[in-house]
Amino acid sequence: MAGAVVVLLASTLYSCSKQDAVSLPEQTNIFVRIAQVDKDGTTKYSPVIKAVQ
Repeated sequence: MAGAVVVLLASTLYSCSKQDAVSLPEQTNIFVRIAQVDKDGTTKYSPVIKAVQ
């Protein structure tokens, strides 16, 4: 049981790391749209929004 807890904790810490940060120049417009894929394969998209830095 203790081994499962250690594996769960390690995988949680690894998956939450923010190593994919991107350096962008000043005054860059960033637009975000989220895609939700259901278990049956259908995809729904959120509206596009402008992200604020």
